[in-house]
Amino acid sequence: MDEPLTEAEAREMKANLAFIRRHRKVLKIKVNAAEDLMLNGSREPSERGLCLHLLGKIDHATVLAALDRVSDPKARVTLLSGAVRATDDAGVLLLYLEALRDGASREVAAGAFSLGTNRIDWAELSEARLKRLLTLLVDVFTDEHERASALFALLHTPSFRALFDSHSLGEGLERQLKPLLAVYEELLEGKEGRFGRAALEQGASVLLSASEAILTSYPEPVRLRLLETAVRQMSSKDAADRAAGILLQSLPKEGEDFRRLSLARAGELLASHNDARARWHLDQLRKAQPKCKEASVMLQALRAKRLGRVALGWPQDWAERGRSPKAGSAKGGLQRAFWIDQGQKVWLQFAKPSEADRIEDGMALAGVAPVLLRGKAGDGRAWALYSAALKPAAQALGDGRHSLASRLRYCSQALALLLALDTRGLRLPDSRLHRFVLHPEDGLQLADLTGLRGGTEEQQDEGEEQGSPRRRRRSPHRASGFGICRDLLSGLGGQLPPDLERRVFGMKGSLVELRRAIELERAAGRS
Repeated sequence: MDEPLTEAEAREMKANLAFIRRHRKVLKIKVNAAEDLMLNGSREPSERGLCLHLLGKIDHATVLAALDRVSDPKARVTLLSGAVRATDDAGVLLLYLEALRDGASREVAAGAFSLGTNRIDWAELSEARLKRLLTLLVDVFTDEHERASALFALLHTPSFRALFDSHSLGEGLERQLKPLLAVYEELLEGKEGRFGRAALEQGASVLLSASEAILTSYPEPVRLRLLETAVRQMSSKDAADRAAGILLQSLPKEGEDFRRLSLARAGELLASHNDARARWHLDQLRKAQPKCKEASVMLQALRAKRLGRVALGWPQDWAERGRSPKAGSAKGGLQRAFWIDQGQKVWLQFAKPSEADRIEDGMALAGVAPVLLRGKAGDGRAWALYSAALKPAAQALGDGRHSLASRLRYCSQALALLLALDTRGLRLPDSRLHRFVLHPEDGLQLADLTGLRGGTEEQQDEGEEQGSPRRRRRSPHRASGFGICRDLLSGLGGQLPPDLERRVFGMKGSLVELRRAIELERAAGRS
């Protein structure tokens, strides 16, 4: 109790002494000699016990009696705004809010409110008075920033926070305060969200509409969380633009957070086709961090030869002069490309306009690589994008790391797909390995449907004996089906069982019979 006041506390006490001097008559406070010396300015406020004894005389009963002697609304607010700074009585704070609700001046209301909350011990406040306090806060502070300032001041006081967390607000109050509560917990405190995205977005919009000085005054962790929310979660483009314009530039330019959020913002802008603004953010990032590969790649993609939102080539192509491919030049219809809106490498495939409808039918089959995006070029050709995670089968299988079991699985997948095309009445001019890709988990998939056409041939199945009276439709893919199996199984150095080797390389039987033999071998597990 006898510990001297700090410099900040002494300044606050001098403001309280000035208030008591001005209102001493209406407050009718009785003081002792030492207190009188402080009020007259003859003694510096330094003794903590003496100061607290004087301030303790400004209680709810004293203030309530003084208000009976003041009729002017403005004078009542002036009296209460000083009293609320000096006392630790929550009842005085409620009187102050009541006076403000009645329409008196509110110019310094939020500031006085914030100072008043710091002194109050909220532990003994009842649930009814808590709800009354928050209801008055909502009614009085109609300006969103003032309301946020007042609520945050309360929540920042440990005794109030404990009281607040131990009581239910009721549906009405919770609905009105939810956006600010979401912002306070998720952005200011960094806690896990419990109010939902809509509430957080609404509350973040309130914070982001503050002045630049206020936004940049937040601690860096708060600025980071606010910026992250604006860039990645908010539907309001204006809010995201403002956050990126102010908060992003307030971060250390050499830091990981600046890199990460600059790239995120540029990605959002590219996805909405705002290339000019995205390029500005990428240029700023590259100037600050010249070794940032992601920024260089995106800037190169924006300069590369393009098909709409697709840049032709991959970063290594752009780095080597003259490597950007011409559309449709790659063997098998697959060529390197970069999807700007998603910032990812892809495979690009072209097809003739006349093939577009049949290719769309073929894409619905199981075993066809999933398409990320489709469109039409200016010359009428159809195009499709595939994930670059898919590896061209001929290239992937050339490394010698795929076992016999894996290759038998790929054979079975290829044959199943060819038989499915037969069922649909669709025909590929060939089905050699260059048309296929390998998925890391799903295995062999067809990615090149160029040349697909309708029609089958009514011929004897080569799996039947010559002269047999039974005739049936022959698979138009029989030769290419055996061909892709030979491609997949050649060079295994005697690992292939003799019976299956004779069937594959001697083209014995139909595709159905070939697939059945392969599945039997897989089931036997000898591979």
